[in-house]
Amino acid sequence: MHSSESKGTRTLLLQWMLSHCRGTTPGETQEEPGPESPHSARNLQVTQAPDPRRATEHRRVKWPQANKEKEWLQFGEDGDSILEATAKGEADRRLQTMTTIIVSLAAERFGLEEKRTAKLPYTMNNRASKIHQLRQELKSLRRRFKEVREEERGPLTELRSILHKKLMTLRRAEWHRRRRKERARK
Repeated sequence: MHSSESKGTRTLLLQWMLSHCRGTTPGETQEEPGPESPHSARNLQVTQAPDPRRATEHRRVKWPQANKEKEWLQFGEDGDSILEATAKGEADRRLQTMTTIIVSLAAERFGLEEKRTAKLPYTMNNRASKIHQLRQELKSLRRRFKEVREEERGPLTELRSILHKKLMTLRRAEWHRRRRKERARK
């Protein structure tokens, strides 16, 4: 590659080669012409299909930001020199070794991303669980209120208003707690 090329061209070329240069599809017959193509028999080759049972190694590399041009250029140059020295043989093998070498070099240089741990499920605090319980009680009271006769509705209404006042007090206290927490964060 020439030094007159724009910055990052090697890396872009490398990335393009990895994504686009796959050659023939496995299991497809490829013809090789003999010394005199119209007069002699042709050699036929079939590339072996990759074994689907083979486990592919998948590592997540911490790639640098795109604007870190020096790192990308250095990585491209180092990758080029290593690939020129090692990538020999059939096209499929070269592609396989190229991807392995690039990922290994990147993992060594930039590091690997840590596996994301699953977030713990939200656990309600004591006040939030009381709020939840009061809402369930109010729901059951509302159902019962619809089912009972007129004489029994008075005490249920009083009970409902008491529970509603408790609920409003707890919600207000929880709102203040959240607001205090947000202010402390700032």
